[in-house]
Amino acid sequence: SLRATDVASSDVGVYVGVMYSEYQLYGIGANAEELRMGFSGNVASIANRVSYALDLHGPSMTLDTMCSSSLTAIHLASQDLRLGRTRLAIAGGVNVTIHPNKYLVLSSGQFISSDGHCQSFGEGGDGYIPGEGVGAVVLKRLSDAQRDGDHIYGIIRGSALSHGGRTNGYTVPNPQ
Repeated sequence: SLRATDVASSDVGVYVGVMYSEYQLYGIGANAEELRMGFSGNVASIANRVSYALDLHGPSMTLDTMCSSSLTAIHLASQDLRLGRTRLAIAGGVNVTIHPNKYLVLSSGQFISSDGHCQSFGEGGDGYIPGEGVGAVVLKRLSDAQRDGDHIYGIIRGSALSHGGRTNGYTVPNPQ
């Protein structure tokens, strides 16, 4: 438990990357059936619920940078650790398909692979197949983890954010 560590709750940040917030679409359907149900579409509550449940008072943010959301969350957490804003961070992401609208949007934009196989950047590839997942890592500065005797699964030696500007389309990575 994070409460049992010697890290003050104000020194722990929560950083969550998320994409596709479609819960509110179920509320529209329920209201059409006169069930009078409301569903929040506010993704900020993801990080804030973790902070609340664990009584953490450091940075608590949910962000959406599309497919890079989880990596951006880890980058921001790493940056705050490097700058001394936090001493521990929970970082990760979630991408869960809960409503068919996601596939309707992807199909109409011709993002879905026509043959059902993900070959986005492979020869003959014409799209991708969306996946679902939830994952998180607990991050500390290496010196703190060594001092505390923590099991170290990996080391982040550096990270950066980049945006390639205008390319062949707004979803197309910049090859440069």
